[in-house]
Amino acid sequence: MNNSGVVLSSVWGVSYDSSSTMFQLFDESISSYMDTHGKLPDCIYVTSSTELSFFTFKEMVDVFYKLTSKYSKIPIKIVSQGCLGLFAVTLEFSKSQHKSVLAWVIEAPDQCVQDGLNGLGIGNLPGQDGLVIDSSYGGFELTKKEKNLLTHDDYVIDSCKIVSVSTDLSQQAATILKMSKHLVELNEQIPGKYVSFDVSAPWSKAISHTIQMMVSKKLPDSQWLSSLEYDHRHFMSMKQLFEFRAYKEHCESGSLIMTGLGVGGRFGILRIIKGNQFTQNWMQEPREIHGDFEAHLEYCRSVLIDRKGCVDQKIKEGVLCFQKEYRGIEDLYFSWDMDNSYLERLAKEKGHQYA
Repeated sequence: MNNSGVVLSSVWGVSYDSSSTMFQLFDESISSYMDTHGKLPDCIYVTSSTELSFFTFKEMVDVFYKLTSKYSKIPIKIVSQGCLGLFAVTLEFSKSQHKSVLAWVIEAPDQCVQDGLNGLGIGNLPGQDGLVIDSSYGGFELTKKEKNLLTHDDYVIDSCKIVSVSTDLSQQAATILKMSKHLVELNEQIPGKYVSFDVSAPWSKAISHTIQMMVSKKLPDSQWLSSLEYDHRHFMSMKQLFEFRAYKEHCESGSLIMTGLGVGGRFGILRIIKGNQFTQNWMQEPREIHGDFEAHLEYCRSVLIDRKGCVDQKIKEGVLCFQKEYRGIEDLYFSWDMDNSYLERLAKEKGHQYA
């Protein structure tokens, strides 16, 4: 892995109201990037907990068709690992040859994301956990800078990991222990504060309590900043962007160790420090599962638009991060290269939209 510091900057997020506003803000983020860097981004990463399902909405297709028509020279890559978008994008960027990228996070429209929560059994249908999507979107920039060029003004991600709990019950306790040990080690290296991964579901609170208790045994004075999800509203992969903006001032006195909870038994852990604290990039080589954009999106369309068969079951079958074959693999994420010609065909279709 490249030993440069990964600088996080230009973090923003807003509630979703319309596709026209989304296009405008994404367009402005490209212009702002060009003003800062004097060039187009090497790549644009797009991440969503829905993987590719948001493209089943005509309004989303139209946004990206207009963007790719205007900026045809910028490659766009979708990178996803459930609600751990910031973690997945950071791992992908760190291993890539890119020097600087723009990233967009999309947790909209409401129906698309809520269908995913309901399909996985944690949404707002009777008998489920009651999580309700608070649809939003946003973005950030990642830039690699050599150690001697980093300054106190830089927010640097020097460690990022996605831990995956195996389906093997005998291995689950060991994974939780390993995760707790990693959290302790990060704080011992550069003392700081943790950000809780809590979401409003009983299983989340139980795991959070267990991990905080295990960490406090080693670090009795450890401090946990509250999750911004204090009721049944769920921000999905936008959660860490909102929390970074709320808590970044804590980096002035040490590290900010952000955590995230992802479907399929996954936990994200990343550390943010100021540039003058950087010693090395601690990230390991990740595992990327690269798929065919058109083939996967056609499956999503057959389920969500045509509504064939048991939709909730097919959603569960189609969400890659939920599949058992990918459990227990650390630092794993899924990716697709956007096919602009296929996107153009979808944009010009009429009458075939998300039901």
